[in-house]
Amino acid sequence: MFVDMHHHVIYGVDDGPSTFEKAQAMLRKALENDVSVIACTSHATPGIEPFPMDTYLQRLTEEQQWCDAQGLGIRLCPGSEIYYTRSAARLLQEGKLLPINRGDAVLVEFSPAEKYDPIREAVRRLGNAGYTVVVAHAERYDGLHDIDHIRDLREELGAYIQINAGTILSPGGFLRKRWVRRLMESDGCDLVGTDAHNTESRPCRMKACYQYIAETWGKQTADRLCIETPASLMGLD
Repeated sequence: MFVDMHHHVIYGVDDGPSTFEKAQAMLRKALENDVSVIACTSHATPGIEPFPMDTYLQRLTEEQQWCDAQGLGIRLCPGSEIYYTRSAARLLQEGKLLPINRGDAVLVEFSPAEKYDPIREAVRRLGNAGYTVVVAHAERYDGLHDIDHIRDLREELGAYIQINAGTILSPGGFLRKRWVRRLMESDGCDLVGTDAHNTESRPCRMKACYQYIAETWGKQTADRLCIETPASLMGLD
């Protein structure tokens, strides 16, 4: 059973499902993909817009109770996908943003055009504040097209690199395909997340991704990316 550390399933708080019924459909889709643990990583924009903490937690509880009543066997954990600003560390420490499963790992995203130096500085700042940075969908950023930059973040600053299941399955053009291949062959990816937002254009595709990774780079790699590393970062038993 897989652990998805990047999934937008809480309804009515970001660009994920707009209704409880759509969230239910997403949870059924996750079950079809053998996902047993989901970090519910709703978008957060610190210093720009307050994170709707009360609404988020109430709806997370509502969805967990529904999963339990339906016997789905899915565990929902709190979290957020934090768009990095200089307010991020302070708001995390004040409890106004959610680290993953209330631990020390934080899922952080940047502008697609962000260069490497600002990304590195953000990772350093959050690390100095006591957080372990998981770079969300690292394939998107101009500053991480150089695999050496990813190696630096991981080895020098202790960051983790997450890429989306959909990117592995459908990387797109030649340059993106080459980047994914080089990243995987250099063991530069730490975990896969689905970044699911709905059941249509951005669905959960964890099962197919796991199978593809296992066939292409081996079952040990697939287990590490889809089960072991995200479980460890989330502090799961």
